[in-house]
Amino acid sequence: MVVVCRTHYSGFLCVYSIWFSGFLDANVNKPREKFTTPLHLAALNGDMRIVKLLVESNARVNALNSDQATPLHKATAFNNYQAIEYLVKK
Repeated sequence: MVVVCRTHYSGFLCVYSIWFSGFLDANVNKPREKFTTPLHLAALNGDMRIVKLLVESNARVNALNSDQATPLHKATAFNNYQAIEYLVKK
């Protein structure tokens, strides 16, 4: 399965994809530029399908990026209330 999500982050359009297969699992915690993880991007975008998929796939909800921000911080900064509520419970 391929999941693609687009989000606006720091003035750039970021596109990330996560590949899952029965024999090769993606590292959902692999940081991108500035140590930003896919969960950071999904949380700031407020895409709950992607947030839930990543968390269920063992994404680290307390991962820090280069600004020392977690995905919850990003969701809060962008007023994504569903993502905030979900991540607080994790």
